[in-house]
Formats: sequence, structure tokens, C-alpha cells
Amino acid sequence: MSFAMPLNDAEIRCLEKVAAGAYTNLLSAPDEVESLILRGLVQSALIMAIPYTPNRYAYRLTAYGAKTLETLHTQSKKQH
Repeated sequence: MSFAMPLNDAEIRCLEKVAAGAYTNLLSAPDEVESLILRGLVQSALIMAIPYTPNRYAYRLTAYGAKTLETLHTQSKKQH
């Protein structure tokens, strides 16, 4: 799980939102989260499975996503 292209600013903001818990109790992943899932940075977790109702999901960082975000914040601090 690696990404050949660096993350752009919108992807970094989305990663931060996922880390803060902004994407919970959703029926499906928004497009910006889906791209991070495909890169191995975010995963979905089933939070509600009730018969006859749509499944609900929470999106959270993978270990790789958490490490990536930590590295990005460390690099940002060094630049300032």
C-alpha cells in the first residue's frame, strides 16, 4: 500500500476530517473518501446492520493512513 503521487491539499484536508471522525453513519463513501480508500489510507467499518434498512458505515484511517497523516504534519511543522 503506497501511493505514487503525493497527496494534494484537498486530500490532506479530507484525511484530517476522517481522522476527526467527520465521516460516520453514512450509507456510502463520498467521492473524496473513496479515493483515499483506494489508496489504502482509509477503511470503512459497518456500524449499523438492521434488517430491511440500508447499512451504515463509519470511515476511519488505516494504520497506513494514520502514519501518513503524522508524517505530513511533522513535515509541515519543520517547514514553518
